[in-house]
Amino acid sequence: MRKLKRNLRRAFTLLELSVASVTSAVLVAGLASSIFIASQSLDVASDGTLVETRLASRIVNEINGNLQSAVSISELTDRSVTMSVHDRDGNGVPETIRYFWSGITGNPLYKVYNNGSATIIAPDVQSFSLQWISRMIEGVTSPPAVLFVSNEAPDNGGDGIATASSVEQERIEIIQGWGYDVTVISAQASQSNFDAVLEKVVAVYVPGTVNRLDLGTKLNPTEIGVVTESMSHGEVLGFYNSLVAQNSDQQTIEITNNTHFITEIFAGSTLQIASADVSISSTDSKRSIEAAELAVANSTTLNPSLLILDAGDQLANGSSAAGRRCQLPWGEVSFDVTALTNDGITLMRRAVQWATGVGPDTETVITGLQFRELTETLESSSTDNITVEVPPGYEENDLLLAMVVTDSNEGSHLAAAGSWTPIFVGEGGDADVTLGVWWKFASATEPTNYTFTWNSGEAACGWIMRFTGHNTTTPIHAVATDLGKSSSPNSPAVTTTVNDCLILRIGAFDDNDVSPGDTGVASHNTIVAQNSNSSGFGPCAGAVASILQPIASDTGNANFSLDGSEEYRTVTIAIEPAE
Repeated sequence: MRKLKRNLRRAFTLLELSVASVTSAVLVAGLASSIFIASQSLDVASDGTLVETRLASRIVNEINGNLQSAVSISELTDRSVTMSVHDRDGNGVPETIRYFWSGITGNPLYKVYNNGSATIIAPDVQSFSLQWISRMIEGVTSPPAVLFVSNEAPDNGGDGIATASSVEQERIEIIQGWGYDVTVISAQASQSNFDAVLEKVVAVYVPGTVNRLDLGTKLNPTEIGVVTESMSHGEVLGFYNSLVAQNSDQQTIEITNNTHFITEIFAGSTLQIASADVSISSTDSKRSIEAAELAVANSTTLNPSLLILDAGDQLANGSSAAGRRCQLPWGEVSFDVTALTNDGITLMRRAVQWATGVGPDTETVITGLQFRELTETLESSSTDNITVEVPPGYEENDLLLAMVVTDSNEGSHLAAAGSWTPIFVGEGGDADVTLGVWWKFASATEPTNYTFTWNSGEAACGWIMRFTGHNTTTPIHAVATDLGKSSSPNSPAVTTTVNDCLILRIGAFDDNDVSPGDTGVASHNTIVAQNSNSSGFGPCAGAVASILQPIASDTGNANFSLDGSEEYRTVTIAIEPAE
């Protein structure tokens, strides 16, 4: 049996960071920060080290990012730091940020912004220390550096450093105008060249001029934030699978999330980012389920154009992002950066700031109806039950959706233990596969797992998915089912009567003919696609794809993609959003 927990990050009892931050009088040569959040009321792993990693990671990333962009540090003790950072609200005055902890176990960590009220950013802190070594350098200042990737060949120094082209230099001058030093490296530089320079910068900027084949995956392992103009490079970074990009000449984009740091200062939805028509990129390709959309190209196609991934978020290939990633909405080779309006330049600037660690992570800004995480159990041998763990991040009234697939015909016997409400339970084509789907609202205290049973020994797959932002009275808005035999099983249409429903395409299939991690459903996000991997015993498989339907209407049919023609049962579900 194999168990998979998505969105459950590995935690650390000690999180360390090192920064080099120079003030006018003091060069901070090393700064280590460690934070441990008490794990009470959390789901703790058997080794006792699993903590609320997204909170701890966010805090460390935020402090790290602010320190790296600090222009001066006026206080630095074991338990507190006060710094000034570049102007962030457009009034021309630097911002002042202070973090402090009392040193008493269980007391919170506080943050003060511009001498305002102290706010709690981490409750029940067990330890927090700032350990530093400094040496006096009179009158020295050194701004944080951004690594700029160039399409030009390396200079002759052997370190990969390059001289930017004229159109790249225009971007560099904009970035330098924000107070950053800029180091230019060739996309053709070696991995070791990149690794050496990445140790000295706070963010990376990749213009649309760069050849994705030259750059390849050299930036994928870095924990440093990356901002890219190139949608094809965005695919390499893990935003998309099988990218098909669309480009249109226009001056505006439509902001769809103005609660994120990058977009929060823009009022309204339509944002003019260019003073003349420029090529704006967007795509309806399948993307990572955790790639957060901040803007679309236009209100007609609703194709995402501005996307972010936070450190630890799941990539399109199922792995995790090493650091923050931002996909900007422009950047074809011919893009004229001088056409950007003040708002366009501000968008670019805040993307770079966010990449350095400024602002909260994606977890704190997710709004609307969202798939959040999934647990999985696969039974490859003969059994009459399957036990699936409850997603560990649940909160009371979250929507839990359970799905069990068994080989053969168990439709009249498949049952869920506990207070689950059935959506559909029945067999597929030729009675060679069985699918059960149930839902429930999470209680304040859920059991560790649930067991699902049937009559005779079969291979099986089981999942429990967690959703938020749903209607808390009647979350299941519409349901339709289909069965048959095909290599492209039909997922039937449902008709919604409210906007912003989340459409789930659920499939159960005989045999091991699912491509793991890819449902094959066009324009949908893959939540899961997996086989029971039975050997010499009747196998089965299951898959779930999702898509948000902004406008109430007929969803139309869709099709899964299998490696061979198999019997199937599909269920299409529309989840209704919160009122």
